[in-house]
Amino acid sequence: MVAFYANNKLVLSSSNMNISRSDLIVFVLYFCVGLPVTLADAWSPENSLSVIVGNALIYFVFTILATYLIAYVLLPRYLPNRNYIVLFPLIVLVLVVLGSTETILYRIIDLDTFSNLTAGKIFRNFLKPNLWLWGLISTTQNAGMLIALLMGKRFFDAQLTIQQREKEKKENELRLLKSQIDPHFLFNNLNTLDALIDTNTQRAKTYVNKLSQLYRYLISTKDDEVVSLEEELSFAKNYIYLLEQRFGNAYQFTIQKNTDIDKILIPPGVLQTLIENVVKHNFADHNNPIKTTIDITTESITVTNNLRKKDKVSDSYGIGLNNLLSRYRLLSDLPVKITEDIHYQVTLPTLLIV
Repeated sequence: MVAFYANNKLVLSSSNMNISRSDLIVFVLYFCVGLPVTLADAWSPENSLSVIVGNALIYFVFTILATYLIAYVLLPRYLPNRNYIVLFPLIVLVLVVLGSTETILYRIIDLDTFSNLTAGKIFRNFLKPNLWLWGLISTTQNAGMLIALLMGKRFFDAQLTIQQREKEKKENELRLLKSQIDPHFLFNNLNTLDALIDTNTQRAKTYVNKLSQLYRYLISTKDDEVVSLEEELSFAKNYIYLLEQRFGNAYQFTIQKNTDIDKILIPPGVLQTLIENVVKHNFADHNNPIKTTIDITTESITVTNNLRKKDKVSDSYGIGLNNLLSRYRLLSDLPVKITEDIHYQVTLPTLLIV
């Protein structure tokens, strides 16, 4: 479960709480201690081997079942939303039902009472409050320690993950600045501006305004994990304007919005990275333009362009795209999809405000 704050609103990215390899190690170590203790408790000269093994098997199965339902179903579903009113009664219900059933099975497997038990007696036993209480206590004792170990391990793992992500975030911030505030980009824009000043003063003023908006956005969002898609699109349009002044119609961009973008979030600067890559890696002129479509839906943002690759790309170390992929891995469980045939296409999963 990944959570972060954007614009004072909680954003969640959910993933299934599957049993990991380290969880299995905890299970094995726990039962290496628990099963011998259970076998020792069940051992008695009066009990046959089948009764002793049966008791251990019941303990094993119901401990696993209670642990899975609580640690891997109920807690992941209700704890992140702090829905304690539903969570705690459901945990108690699971413990009571499983504990009562476990106790009845212990009695059934006992050879001294097996012949005297009928379906009616078993049903009446389930209606006894003292059986519920005993079942609650028994299952809590059997599974409580295992659940506590698993939750403690997961908390420790989460802390390590947070520390690792903070470290990666700082590294990504440095790479992001390197990829976005590119000296070559600034140099090219100053050359374009110089030419406009001599030929068209009004266009030069507009160009300076767009350029200042672009750098203001980069500076204001450098510490943000996500921004609204509306802000990012406004930034991308300013960036496209600068490219149009420099290259004319050689690189053409179309933005298609097929959904309401009010609740969509995106890491800052990712559209600029993809637009920059189109220009950086493809040769174009007015007769053979590179056409790029930015298609926006609720689930994804897809950037597609036709290919006319340059023979050699200077200063291409993949910093921008690698930075984009790293930031998405920190924010979403969904992957960034990249395909290349006659077109180059990058599909970014969107993040929604909860």
